[in-house]
Amino acid sequence: MYLSLRLMDGWLGRTAVFMLLAVPAIAQQISFKPAVNYPVPVPVQMVAADFNHDGKVDVVVITLAPSQNTLNNFAFFAGNGDGTLQPPVTFSIPGAGADTVAAADFNGDGNLDLVFAQGTSTPFGFGNQVSVFLGDGKGGFTLSTHFTTGGTDTVVAIGDFNLDGKPDLAIASWDAWEIFLYLGVGDGTFVGAGTLSAFGDLAVADLNNDGNPDIVATVHGGSAILVFPGDGTGNFGPPVSLPVGTNPSWVAIGDFNGDGKPDIACTIDSSASVTVLLNQGGFSFASAGNFQVGNQPDGKLVVADFNHDGNLDVATFNFSGSVTVLTGDGSGHLGNRFDIPISLWANGGAAPDLNGDGLPDLVVPDQIKNAVSVLINNTARLYNVCLLYDPTKAVKSGATIPIKLQLCDSSGNDESSSSVTVHAISITGVSASISGTVEDSGNANPDNNFRFDATLGTTGGYIFNLKTTGLSTGKYNVNFTVTGDSSAYAAAFQVK
Repeated sequence: MYLSLRLMDGWLGRTAVFMLLAVPAIAQQISFKPAVNYPVPVPVQMVAADFNHDGKVDVVVITLAPSQNTLNNFAFFAGNGDGTLQPPVTFSIPGAGADTVAAADFNGDGNLDLVFAQGTSTPFGFGNQVSVFLGDGKGGFTLSTHFTTGGTDTVVAIGDFNLDGKPDLAIASWDAWEIFLYLGVGDGTFVGAGTLSAFGDLAVADLNNDGNPDIVATVHGGSAILVFPGDGTGNFGPPVSLPVGTNPSWVAIGDFNGDGKPDIACTIDSSASVTVLLNQGGFSFASAGNFQVGNQPDGKLVVADFNHDGNLDVATFNFSGSVTVLTGDGSGHLGNRFDIPISLWANGGAAPDLNGDGLPDLVVPDQIKNAVSVLINNTARLYNVCLLYDPTKAVKSGATIPIKLQLCDSSGNDESSSSVTVHAISITGVSASISGTVEDSGNANPDNNFRFDATLGTTGGYIFNLKTTGLSTGKYNVNFTVTGDSSAYAAAFQVK
């Protein structure tokens, strides 16, 4: 929510955030419970989803096949729904060792299936193979197809490239320096559909809002990421190059500034950082900055809302022995950093909600402990702020703005209560440089507290009559706290 405050001398600048928001003005501590380890030999990349239709998240992880000393097994961990996992069931992958795994319904039976890109070393050299396993919806998997490509396959991504409702594959090969495209037939098999020239991690999203999936690829050893525009027929146009730091590794898609456009985040090995590129429309992107993470962020990049504030955060899985979480502020900036110690060689990871509390947890393949490590998110729950006014409607300087809002859960349900105090603490401006103390109009808000009003909305809310005396034309935020929550929130208003 946003309050109007009376200024004394100046205001601190801060990017405004509008509508539903919970923007920490004070760092909220993100925390996880100690890891619980589930032994498996040499776990690497993983995928998490509900594979057995019980409403609980399960985990599939690539593991070592001890008899072959290669990554030719995968383990299926059924989730119990309370943050714990059942003992694994192991399946064998034919051919070369697997590098990455992804999930989709490849044969249209309503059950999630698995695809593995297999490029790790074998007694016969590097692999150039792909295996597809069909799920039975009960936690069982059967090999559907196994085929070879023209290079060493290390990354797989899924999208419907020809818009026929059937998942297709993009597979990156490091030695061929190509992305091999395969169109899904709909029965668990695929047909080749050409190649693209690039190698690195892959992501699929409709970046230019034309209804066609595009492919994003990091350029291993380079200093850019490439966007291949899709035409909806399975073909892709010449790549658009987006400069980033040296040696981008992992890439992920998310709307980091809440404008409805998919943005891009990627890890930069050379600077141990994450770069965020904000979508300006079409294939134009603007950098929101580089944000430091732990050393060697080579394991994976995951996007999730770890602190339940409505803004996307990122997590990097670092070979140096940590997971770094950077919290987003809703403007594209990744502000507060939290490092969660784990063992070395976190080669992958995921952030599913394993216990159904609405907070993403961490699942880490720990190659030192030879275990899948589960860290349950126990970050203090945040409210979302539901504004009961239009924050884009500007008022004349000197006028009073009634800041009306509700404290809501992540689904927008009102949780406002007369027993919860909402306290205004400061005002920050985007285009002005005036600061001072919060002041209401009259004495309706003693001690700078919002007044609870049971008539607001359908179940009650809060109001603060904020004076804008001394404010110049521009956008402003009012920062406030809520009893029982260590975070601070913000609400926006405008002055004309």
